[in-house]
Amino acid sequence: MMMTSVNVRAWFLAGLLACLGAAPLQAQTVLPDEQAREWMQCLSRGTESLVYPEQHRAIKSGGFVRVKLSFERADAPPQVEVLSRAIPESLLDAVQVYLRQYRVPCLPAGKTVLAVQEFSFSPDAAKEVNWSDVRGVSNMRAEKVRQCLRTPPDTVRLSASSTLASRFKQKDYGNLVLKMRFEAADRSPQITVVYDSVSPEFRQPVMDYVAQYRMPCVDEGGEPITVEQQFHVNNSGSSKVMVLKDLELAKFLSAVKGIDQQKVSFDFNTMACPFQVMWRVGMPIQKNEVGEVGERNLNRTEFMAWLAELSLNVPPEALEQLLGQSMAISVPCGAVKLGE
Repeated sequence: MMMTSVNVRAWFLAGLLACLGAAPLQAQTVLPDEQAREWMQCLSRGTESLVYPEQHRAIKSGGFVRVKLSFERADAPPQVEVLSRAIPESLLDAVQVYLRQYRVPCLPAGKTVLAVQEFSFSPDAAKEVNWSDVRGVSNMRAEKVRQCLRTPPDTVRLSASSTLASRFKQKDYGNLVLKMRFEAADRSPQITVVYDSVSPEFRQPVMDYVAQYRMPCVDEGGEPITVEQQFHVNNSGSSKVMVLKDLELAKFLSAVKGIDQQKVSFDFNTMACPFQVMWRVGMPIQKNEVGEVGERNLNRTEFMAWLAELSLNVPPEALEQLLGQSMAISVPCGAVKLGE
C-alpha cells in the first residue's frame, strides 16, 4: 500500500506509541494485490476426506507437517514440497494422497501459483485432524510495480479555502484509501474507494490526482496490476505525529484487542527463529499488511496470516491516526499457544 500523509498529532499509549515532528506529504510504499489469493479462491479439494489412519490413532501417534504447493496447470495436482515436519512417514503419505485431489481450475495457462498449508494429527483432541487454510503466496511483484508506477511531478494540492472550511466541518483526522486497477499502459486506473473518512473538499483533489497515475509496464491484454494508496488528513492544526514503536512479540500481543479470545499455536523453532516482521495497521478497516524483514521463509506463512487479522486495542479516533503506520515485531524462538 502507498501511504500519503500530511501530519498527525500526539496520542499517548504506554509502550506502544511515540511522538515525532510532522512529516511532509509523501508516498511510502506500494504493493500489488496478491494474484495468488484470487486464484486460490477457486481451489477444488476433491471429494475424499483426510482420515486419521487407525493404526496411528490406536497408539496415539500424531504429528505436524507444513507443505508448499506449486500449481502449474489448472487440471493437474500440485507439486508438493515439505517445508517442516514432525510426523511419521505413513501420516505424511496420507497427506500427500489427499493433496493429489487439489486443482486450481481458474489458473491461466502458462502461470504458476504457490501456496502453503499446514496439517496436524492430534489423537487427544476433539477434532483429531486439523488443517489451515490454503494460503496463496505472493509472486513478489512489488519491486517491479515500484519501478513502473508513474505519478504526477507535484503532490496533491488542497486549496486554503477548502482546508479552512474543513476545519469547521470535520473531525481532527481522516483517511482515504483507494484501490487503483491498471489495465493499460496509457490509461488512467479504475479507482475504487476502499475507506473514506475525509470531507469532499479533500476527496476530490485526491481523486483527480490519482487519475493521472500510469503503469507503463502493463502489457496489452495481459494481467492488470492493482495497487492501494492511503491518504491521511490532519485537520487538527497540530505539528506532532504519532508513530508506532517497534516491539517484541509479547509486548505487541498485550496491545492486541481480544487477545485472550484467540486460539492459536505457533512453533517458531520451525520458522528459522529469531526473526522480524513488519506489521502495517489496517484492521478493522481492512487486513493488516505483514512482511518479512530479510530473507523470505514460507514456514512463516500461517503465522503472518494470523497477524494480518489482529486489531490494536485503541479508540476509533486513535485508529484514524495509526491507519497505515508500520512497526517491526521481533519474534523469538520458542512457541506461542493461546486459548488452551
